[in-house]
Amino acid sequence: GDRVLASGDGGSDTFSETNVQVDGVDEPDIVKTDGQRILAITGNQLVYVDIADEGRAGDRRGAVTLADENNGTYVYGQELLMSGDRAFVIANIEGGFVQPGRSDTVSTTVVVDDGDAETQFVDEPIPSEPFPSEPFPGDFYNQPRTVVIEIDLSNPDDLRITNSLTVDGRYVSARSIGETARLVVSTSPSDLGFLFPSGPGSEERAAEVNRELIRETTVDDWVPTYTLASDDGDDETGSLVNCDGIHAPAEFAGFDMLSVVTLPIDESLGSPTATTSVMATGDTVYSSEDRMYIATNEWIPPTLDEQERGIWEETYQTGIHRFSLPTGEAAEYEASGTVDGHLLNQFSMHDQDGTFFVATTTGTPWSSDGSESQIVSMEPNGDRLEQIGFVGGIGKGEQIFSVRYVRDTAYVVTFRQTDPFYVVDLSAPTDMVVRGELKIPGVSTYLHPISDSLVLGVGQEGTEEGFLTGSKVTLFDVSDPSDPRELDVWTLPNSNSDAEFDHRAFLWWAPTSTAVLPLVSWND
Repeated sequence: GDRVLASGDGGSDTFSETNVQVDGVDEPDIVKTDGQRILAITGNQLVYVDIADEGRAGDRRGAVTLADENNGTYVYGQELLMSGDRAFVIANIEGGFVQPGRSDTVSTTVVVDDGDAETQFVDEPIPSEPFPSEPFPGDFYNQPRTVVIEIDLSNPDDLRITNSLTVDGRYVSARSIGETARLVVSTSPSDLGFLFPSGPGSEERAAEVNRELIRETTVDDWVPTYTLASDDGDDETGSLVNCDGIHAPAEFAGFDMLSVVTLPIDESLGSPTATTSVMATGDTVYSSEDRMYIATNEWIPPTLDEQERGIWEETYQTGIHRFSLPTGEAAEYEASGTVDGHLLNQFSMHDQDGTFFVATTTGTPWSSDGSESQIVSMEPNGDRLEQIGFVGGIGKGEQIFSVRYVRDTAYVVTFRQTDPFYVVDLSAPTDMVVRGELKIPGVSTYLHPISDSLVLGVGQEGTEEGFLTGSKVTLFDVSDPSDPRELDVWTLPNSNSDAEFDHRAFLWWAPTSTAVLPLVSWND
């Protein structure tokens, strides 16, 4: 089920974890702690901080540079997972490869005493932006790649990159369950030099040329590869997935390959032998402990004229691909299906005992004209993920701004001028129903259940006309699903919070019933 309470019982040895969507399914973050140390990604470095005095003080020990920008290697979008004395940084990479090596040893002390902070800084260069100012030569610039960097934490003063795994494809997301991580990448095929028709009369000739180009391709043109660089100096390269691990969805979903790579994180990185792929692209990942669902924005035929594009926008659909997650083994592709409209984010999706629920807004992500929202329930039938239930008419003319599922209940917020907060009963997947609705000014863009009867909303206060004025935290009483109520509101005009769009920036600390969120105030 979804995480309701932070870990710990309030004792001196408690610590918070990454705020995740589903309890037991860890998500990569820029900061991780196990109560004894803090790992933080800052710029192009991973920094190690020892925690002391029940969290009131810390010693900054070692740091390691993640990529050598002087040699034209850049990483961006860095996130990390931690397991024992190993950290795994996952990022997009451009340029060369990350080679194993030594750390950058630094030392500084941070002391926090009852809210007052005293910090001693070491003279260090400010990390440069992790983006190149000029395009890279060769294929590296045009081919997105993903890197997993393994870092040995056993000597805090001498962090070492021991292995790095680089795979073809754009990094989508990752999850870890126990000591097993699932890495999701989306890979485009090699540029085959397709010929596009210059006009209606040249379509047949272009199709003939393109068929010949495809007939001349090899497996290497379609299947992504990996390179494993280890601290013994040997590099290993191979195919990321075997042909028997590649699947075609029941309905065509484009030429890209969506791969779920299974990696054990209680041991050093090795060859990625447990990979499952489907011919589709990937955009949004949801995972329970048993299943993973990956949403795909609809493939757009490149030859649509203006009228055809208008029809396509009205009938826009999102693809959903379902994988099962056997404990410690490769993910198994199960089924694919489509749902009308588009998703907001990972919180739009939910699995309850094998039934999949997804909240969407009709139309494309870039237009809400005439839109309305819905929740669709789906189950697999062979290799097809098929709709078994539907509840619509939610927020007509508006778009979904937040969703949160708690077992067989969904809370949905839509917005255009006011913030309708809906309570939807999912207990009968073939006969779902909206139980209650509350209209208030402003909008909640993140919802966090804190008990069976209370939900916290983080977002923006607003006027009756829909003008947003600053940060807002709302406490909803959902004890009566047919009559949700606003119990209390906290606001800070002319401000916003990262927690509005990144749930990992939010903390609910249950032992003291405290919500924590970062804020930027434009007044002060």
